[in-house]
Amino acid sequence: MLGWRVDEIFFHGKAAAEMMARNRLSGYLPTLDGWRAISILLVILHHSRVPSGVPVVSPFLQTLSELGRYGVFVFFAISGILICGRLLQEEQEHGRVSLPRFYIRRAFRILPPAVLYLLVLAALSGVLTVTRLEWFSSLFFFRNYVLATLPPAHWFTAHFWSLAVEEHFYLLLPGILFLFPKRRVWVLGGLTCAVIAWRAWLAHHDGGDLGYRTDTVVDALFIAALLAIAANNERWAAYLRPLLTPLSSLALAAIYVALLLIHFPLNLALRATALPLILLGTSQHAGNLVGRVLESAPLRWIGRISYSLYLWQQLFFCDRWWSGPLPLGVLQQWPLKLVGLFACATFSYYILELPMMRLGHRMASSGVPGRKIDQPSAAKPEAALEEKG
Repeated sequence: MLGWRVDEIFFHGKAAAEMMARNRLSGYLPTLDGWRAISILLVILHHSRVPSGVPVVSPFLQTLSELGRYGVFVFFAISGILICGRLLQEEQEHGRVSLPRFYIRRAFRILPPAVLYLLVLAALSGVLTVTRLEWFSSLFFFRNYVLATLPPAHWFTAHFWSLAVEEHFYLLLPGILFLFPKRRVWVLGGLTCAVIAWRAWLAHHDGGDLGYRTDTVVDALFIAALLAIAANNERWAAYLRPLLTPLSSLALAAIYVALLLIHFPLNLALRATALPLILLGTSQHAGNLVGRVLESAPLRWIGRISYSLYLWQQLFFCDRWWSGPLPLGVLQQWPLKLVGLFACATFSYYILELPMMRLGHRMASSGVPGRKIDQPSAAKPEAALEEKG
């Protein structure tokens, strides 16, 4: 195994040397922050009431708003690539993956902001409708299995479905890498095929909306992890290179958009294959127009606070499907809901999320070069800590 070295495998020439030096120093791909920003902005737009009556603009925003529901799958692709890649790098550096250290870092990364949000919901329980079932299912990450049992009014914890899927992936992937060092591809591939077959069977016999359950969507993360494994293998990396050119990324993006509009049994699996390839392609060509936009300062900042934005947007952006008076009144209306969202997310990130990430890395460093919190870096210190999906 070569370890997670996207820069070493794919980059060539002078620009490559600069990118290799930057990535070795910080263990950080800035374009992925741009993708996180796009993802969270799509989610927010999907949860927003789009103004009507404006020619050209309204139909475009309405279409983009409908497609915004798929923004979560960008987070899934990023998590699959980064989490698997960094575990492989740790294994390459130290000969094994430390499961306790991984889970300590994950706990300090994921839990504090989520618990803060849930505590605020509990404090507002007299104003908001939050049942004990949905609160505890969110806290213990099985919210995606109780969605169907709750009335639509229970909006404010609904987004924990995707956090539950990611947490279940974090439980599965490190164990697979640790227990099956020689057969991990077969295990992940077998599980992926099983999920695809299971989803097709359920769609045929049930026909309901199964898109929130781990057992029906986790292949989106498994496929991204398989591509990360392929990128760490010289032989398979050679097959990936033609798929990561700017022209290939453009073609894959067009295919991905078409797949969003056409529904058939293998749709999700094909999207889950195309999306990580698009992300990797833009990451290795950061010098072109798309890469420069993704690495622009505003998008990178939004990407860094995207986890907190994702948590808090559910509190402020609820008017699209809400019937009756809004629980928090003007705080859930334009423009105050946008101001409130960024205020809460910024507070959560800088006061809680970033300090807890630093503490987690001090307690359980992965030992991967360039990822120690107190190591000098040309990148911003919070960038060197990026390990989220």
